Amino acid sequence: MSEVPSNIIAMVGDPAMIRVAELRAMSQLRPKYEMEPTRRHRWSSASDDATTSAAFRSLMPSIIDEAMRIVVWIDPPIGILQKAAKVCEGTEQHFLIIGYESDTWDKRSKVLKQLEEAGQLHAFGYIRSFDHARFRSAIETIAKSEGLNLSSNCIAELERLGHLHRRSVATKSGRKSERLVHDLSRVRQEAIKAQLHAGWDAAVDIRDIQVVCRPSHHTEPWDAIDAMFGGNVAAAVKALDGCVEDMGEARQFLGLVRSQAEMLLNVRAVVEGSSLREPSDIATGIRSGQVSDAYDLWDSTKDAQAVVPPDEYRVKKLLELRGRPAWKNAERIIGICISAHSDLVRTLSGQWDVVLLRTVLDVAGVCSG
Repeated sequence: MSEVPSNIIAMVGDPAMIRVAELRAMSQLRPKYEMEPTRRHRWSSASDDATTSAAFRSLMPSIIDEAMRIVVWIDPPIGILQKAAKVCEGTEQHFLIIGYESDTWDKRSKVLKQLEEAGQLHAFGYIRSFDHARFRSAIETIAKSEGLNLSSNCIAELERLGHLHRRSVATKSGRKSERLVHDLSRVRQEAIKAQLHAGWDAAVDIRDIQVVCRPSHHTEPWDAIDAMFGGNVAAAVKALDGCVEDMGEARQFLGLVRSQAEMLLNVRAVVEGSSLREPSDIATGIRSGQVSDAYDLWDSTKDAQAVVPPDEYRVKKLLELRGRPAWKNAERIIGICISAHSDLVRTLSGQWDVVLLRTVLDVAGVCSG
């Protein structure tokens, strides 16, 4: 197979864009073919051969003459893409959409490279909370595919609803991190609700959105931590409400707070014990020793990790605390976290929200003066 067939495309990123691809395919194919229902198959770490077999069966020609079927594969292993492309090459009775719900795609795949070269791979990724231009462009694309009549002001109002979610990612340095990204599927649902309220052929007004659409409140854990270490109690409490939703996230959040305090100790030791002052130099100095930077410092069932030390940006943020109460009270913050975790897993295990609120108030208190 020298070229990929035209009846296969790949979408990388937010699953809402996979829906856009499906609607576009339907609009192109309906004038020419009878349409069967879309078949969908999803792979996961637990997927077995039965999943792959069922997925390939759905690519077989329809029993209805001249009928067309759209098939959507979500996160398939790259090892089966070559065979999938050959099947698509041999028939015109199906259209395959390959979706990867991730920030990027596997460059080892020859088929995906060919799709990219042919303009049949579209890598949208996920849209960060601060990327207003990309959000507007994505919602305009979704609105066009769904037949929604949204003005730019309405799109801005939808963005203000704050429908975001956190995605775990690995940075270039190997550090585990989280990103706050727009939940485009949820925004799509809210936009459709507003259109139904306005009337399907009418223009959506901001009031339609305000009447039927619910706002959401999600924040980065680091927003809460920055506010805590800055002594801003009100901002810390508000951010906490949007970044922790269950016991597991509560333990992780405590680990992050303790990690930040321990890293502050490391930075303080380098600054007070040497002539280093530039963030990059301090980060290099810390790299010479073992540091604790795990998201969850409390799991005794796991082996100690070889942890990646802080980068220049994180050191710069910590240096901004020099001369402020958090700089000298890092040990007290660690003690507060240890005590809070003890309560969290023992006497107050059913009241994780109370424990975290108390922790935020205590840490912000010692950091306010």
